[in-house]
Amino acid sequence: MIISNLRFAFRQLVSNKVFSAINIFGLALSMVACLLIYKYVSFEESYDNYHEGAENVYRVYRIEKGEDPNDGVASVFSGMKLPLEENLPEITHVSRFIGYDKIFQSFAFSSTDDQGVNKTFNASEGYFTDPE
Repeated sequence: MIISNLRFAFRQLVSNKVFSAINIFGLALSMVACLLIYKYVSFEESYDNYHEGAENVYRVYRIEKGEDPNDGVASVFSGMKLPLEENLPEITHVSRFIGYDKIFQSFAFSSTDDQGVNKTFNASEGYFTDPE
């Protein structure tokens, strides 16, 4: 029974080549679209979930006057920390975060190993943040 159904399907594919190619291409395209949508949604759902209390973690971003709200940037004045803490009692902690490239060109660290040899090295990437 299964063999006869496979033969029939194969004959239909061979006899209607253009129609079969369009259907197979459409099926493959829809499967790729579903997989891409799944990956996008799973990434968005996983964002910042590693934090304790992830449902209470927020990111402040700036929208210039007259700018489209979708074009905001997550870069605000570092002095916003105190006004946020003072004016919004719901906020328990505020932390600022900035990349090293905004302040320095590179980090240089020095350390002394167990033999007393002083070693200096440059870090190619780094970030500054508040202790909170």
